[in-house]
Amino acid sequence: MRYSIMLQVVGIITLIFVGTAGLFAWLQNRESLTESTNGHPRQLLQVGETAQRTVSQLIIDN
Repeated sequence: MRYSIMLQVVGIITLIFVGTAGLFAWLQNRESLTESTNGHPRQLLQVGETAQRTVSQLIIDN
């Protein structure tokens, strides 16, 4: 395999890894809107906070 082809393959794989890491970082740090069904206004919650809420807390809130 020639050096230029290997360099292109390494560059493409690196771009895929960097793009994937950026996508996952964005997904973990974005804010999501949730609307409550009991008439309360929308709340801005971090995705991590939403994932940490237990089922019992969700039942109590609704």
